[in-house]
Amino acid sequence: MSVLSSIDEEFRLKKEIQDLIDNSIEQSRREVQKESETSIKQQVLILYYLGFLKEIDLDTTKKSKLISKLLNRHEQNIRACLTYIDSVKVEESDIKTKGNLEVVRNIFEQVGMANAISLIDKDLENIYKLK
Repeated sequence: MSVLSSIDEEFRLKKEIQDLIDNSIEQSRREVQKESETSIKQQVLILYYLGFLKEIDLDTTKKSKLISKLLNRHEQNIRACLTYIDSVKVEESDIKTKGNLEVVRNIFEQVGMANAISLIDKDLENIYKLK
């Protein structure tokens, strides 16, 4: 093995190691960012518990269009959320899940919104009764 090929091999290995480190760091950054993002369902729940959705006097299609612009989300996804958010029974809602409600409750706790927290607690109680 020549000196040049040995240096080339060492350089290649160092480059591969650096690439692995860079990829690992980037993946960690994406995971941290993803954990801190609220999902579309959680965003709609926040608007719901704040009472904003009831204040918007539009049909579901127009309301979806407006909220999609506000949240930078797809209009059809917003409409799907709006369709199930007012379900009479919490078990019929794929939005008011234990996980989503707990995330939104935590957000309201952080900013001290007791009224919204009590509304979420009622929905969480209904979920716990189902189990």
